[in-house]
Amino acid sequence: MGTMTACAPDLVNRAQLTEWRSDRQADIDADGPFLAVLSSESTAGQEGDRVEATFDQPELPGAITFECFGDGTVELQLDSASTTGAANTTTTTTVEAVDCGEGPHAIDPASLGTDPIGLVGAVTTNADRDTSWFLTMRGAQSAP
Repeated sequence: MGTMTACAPDLVNRAQLTEWRSDRQADIDADGPFLAVLSSESTAGQEGDRVEATFDQPELPGAITFECFGDGTVELQLDSASTTGAANTTTTTTVEAVDCGEGPHAIDPASLGTDPIGLVGAVTTNADRDTSWFLTMRGAQSAP
């Protein structure tokens, strides 16, 4: 009689995840200024919490970077809102299967539209293991 085993992802080392978050936050703090820094944790198989930043005045994104902990994958959904005259526009972009082990991922700012935005939001889904993530957004004037 044989045994069956499921292919489950390795458990995440919480101490390593906490250290990674701390190191990333220190790097971000040293590398400012940013329009927005969004961060949260994602639990495997669950939709994460939506995180949002609102700007005092509309801003044009110049560079967007997403980075997540570990060797797993996660889907990222970005949304933004802009106002041009009397028209309000909401833009949603899904980045499928981001491989956390490949390091920081550059996201084309044009994916959020071409008008200055008043807010940006992010949520992760379909994480194949627990992870933590950061999304940083620079303004068009401060993009490297």
